[in-house]
Amino acid sequence: MTESGFPTKKLAEDWGAEQEAAIRVGAWIDPVKLGTPFGKWVEIWKKGNRRRPRTQSSRAYLLPPPLGWLSA
Repeated sequence: MTESGFPTKKLAEDWGAEQEAAIRVGAWIDPVKLGTPFGKWVEIWKKGNRRRPRTQSSRAYLLPPPLGWLSA
């Protein structure tokens, strides 16, 4: 049998209920990831959010034409 780390079963259940509630509303933070330095998170974010070269050109049709077209 292992030790739970909580003095009472009720405290353990209450903590578990709080964690589950945080997960349901999207507010839960992984305690392992709390130790990640900010600079490391920036690098992770940059790798996951690189712009693809064709994105801008393939969506050009969404932009209005330049104002010069009015005088033509």
